[in-house]
Amino acid sequence: MNPKLVDQIKQTLKQSLLATSRRVWRTPLDRRTSIKLLDDSIIYKKQHQPINIPALTSVKKVPSRFFATEKTVSFDPDYVWKITLNQQINSLTICTSGNTLLNNKLLLDLDFRISGAGILEWPYKPNQITYPLVVAPWSHLWCSYYDYVIFVLAKLCRIEEALGKEIWQKAKICYPLRHTDFEWGFMTKLGIPESSLIDTRARDTGYHAESVVVGNNQDWYFPSPYDIDPFAEKILS
Repeated sequence: MNPKLVDQIKQTLKQSLLATSRRVWRTPLDRRTSIKLLDDSIIYKKQHQPINIPALTSVKKVPSRFFATEKTVSFDPDYVWKITLNQQINSLTICTSGNTLLNNKLLLDLDFRISGAGILEWPYKPNQITYPLVVAPWSHLWCSYYDYVIFVLAKLCRIEEALGKEIWQKAKICYPLRHTDFEWGFMTKLGIPESSLIDTRARDTGYHAESVVVGNNQDWYFPSPYDIDPFAEKILS
C-alpha cells in the first residue's frame, strides 16, 4: 500500500479517536485556555524581554536551517503554578504521559500541544495512589536528551527557585522516567532523592494528588533565558 495513503489513514483514524474522546472522555485545553484557567494558582511569574538572534552559518558558510535570517524572539511569561483541590477542582490526576488532568475531564497544555498525551489512555487501573504533593514537570511520553535537559531539568530549577530546595523532600516528582545514567546524575545534582521519583508509565496504576506543581515551557527552538541561566549556573558550578 502507498506509504502516503497509509499515513493519511493513520491521521484520519487518530483525529476520529481524538474527536470521540473529546465528546465522551477527556477535553484537551489549548495553551491559552490552560494558562487562564490557572490564573488563581500562580506562585511564580517572570516576563523576559525579546531577544535578537543573528543569522547563523556553519564554518563552511552553510546557512542554518532554522536561523538563516536575523530574528527577534518574543517570549510568554514563565510560570509556576500550585494547583490545590478546592470547590472548583475536585480531582487532580497525573496521566501516564505525565500530563495533568483536572476534574477527570480537562487536560492542561503547558508544554508542546497535547497531541494524544493523556487522551488515548486506558481508563481502568486497578491500583490508585494519592500523594499530598506532586511536581509534574513533563507531559509527553517522548523525551530526547535535549528535551530532558532544556525543558524538564530547567523547569525543575525554576520550580526550586519558586518553592525552595525543600520541595524535593516534600513532593513526589511524577513523569515518564528516562531510566538513564544521565537522568540519575542530574537528579542527584539537583538534590532530588531517587525515592521521590515516580514513573507514570505504570499503566496499571492511577496517580492522584492533593496539590500539583506545574510550569510551562516556551517555544521548542527558543527556550526561556530565565530557565537556561540558573540551570547552567547550578550544573556548571
